[in-house]
Amino acid sequence: MQTIRRGTWTLASALLFSPLAASAGSFDGNTQLCSSGGSTVGYALNAVESAILAASFVRASDQSNLLSKLANANSKTLTHKWSDAMDKLEDISSTANALASAAKPKLNSADAITAAALAAQVCISSL
Repeated sequence: MQTIRRGTWTLASALLFSPLAASAGSFDGNTQLCSSGGSTVGYALNAVESAILAASFVRASDQSNLLSKLANANSKTLTHKWSDAMDKLEDISSTANALASAAKPKLNSADAITAAALAAQVCISSL
């Protein structure tokens, strides 16, 4: 369905990767307070989700992969496996950076994703 013509996306491809296709807020039920207080782990993970959904990926499977890793991070926080959750968030950052810095980039920019993942790591760092 996706076709690239001279470096521009067709309308079908743009709609396929639209952040409107999914909505952020999947982790609202995670009400554990951040180590710094004031916010929740769910709120921090929602920010990572929003950044992933807002990013422009060449392949939808790359976006799905990052969202799956985020769901795994959430499941680790729900079982209080904070170190494992931190590892999953680091994996999200590393993968996003690799996609954005590839010879033929598969992600427009990893900046928002890595910033949100870092903020989520700070949130759970001393829980």
